[in-house]
Amino acid sequence: MSVAMRESRAHVQGQSMVEFIVILPTLLLLTLGIIQFAQIYIAKNTLDLAAFEGVRAGTLHNASTKWIDCGIAHGLMPLYGSNDTLNTIKTAWLEAECQAGVGPKLYLAAYSDAFADVKPPPALLGGSGKSVIDLQILNPTAATFQDFGEFGLSTKEQIPNDRLMWRSTQVKPASGENIQDANLLMIRVQYCYPMDVLFIKQIVQGLAIGANKIIGNQTTFGTACYTSGGVPLMAQTTMLMQSPAQKLL
Repeated sequence: MSVAMRESRAHVQGQSMVEFIVILPTLLLLTLGIIQFAQIYIAKNTLDLAAFEGVRAGTLHNASTKWIDCGIAHGLMPLYGSNDTLNTIKTAWLEAECQAGVGPKLYLAAYSDAFADVKPPPALLGGSGKSVIDLQILNPTAATFQDFGEFGLSTKEQIPNDRLMWRSTQVKPASGENIQDANLLMIRVQYCYPMDVLFIKQIVQGLAIGANKIIGNQTTFGTACYTSGGVPLMAQTTMLMQSPAQKLL
């Protein structure tokens, strides 16, 4: 092999090495980004299920926020692992729901972790609790109870849930709803999912905080979530009440 050919091959190899070094950071960030956003996608699907379980529990228990919280926590369990220091929940109905092959200790610890994040008030919005969940009940509202609330046989004001097919479809002025609309439970759940992939977390956090500063949005749940190193996810679900919605006192 001639000297010229050896020098040409060495030049090509050196050029390839330089190109690889230049493109390596981009490939690394792309790979890490795929991993992080795959985790976020899974978390969003889990949150959709959690919102469904929460609204379902609410429809069966008079739109009780306590039951909605329990349903959301149950749905969020796949995002949590076990922790032996949190085995304090001993209720029989939780143990009965342990799936075959999953010990109560692991199941209850995961539920305990998830419920701690659901329980209000949201820490990200100034509360002192651990919560990273912001639960909003969009329907029924105070105006809905103003139009349709009654006491009947209950000691709490509630929206009638029986004979909906035969009730008047008249739209009331305060809420702009009829009785069928008033019996729809609609919730919105915002969850701050913690990002944990190196570099991607800092990049997304910096971009989001910078964008919020530009548009002057400094007080939302999303801003607080990005500041804490997470990414805000939202799920909204509507379901027909299966029991009379009761007004919170």
